[in-house]
Amino acid sequence: MAEGLRLIAKAEGKSITDLVEEMLAAHQARRDDERERRLAAIRRIQAEVRQLPRIGPDLTDDDLYDEDGLPR
Repeated sequence: MAEGLRLIAKAEGKSITDLVEEMLAAHQARRDDERERRLAAIRRIQAEVRQLPRIGPDLTDDDLYDEDGLPR
């Protein structure tokens, strides 16, 4: 891996440190973009769910579980 970094750094006329810093910044930017893409998808789904009609009252824990905490 070190040899690969040296070759790339030499080809681009950069120091290994500068090259690694650029690679890390690019990696972080891709991660940030992916996070934003996922959050946008979640927000779209949340908006769709909010538009659904409510059918009946919200269920409580007592509606869903018995006195021992087991599903009804």
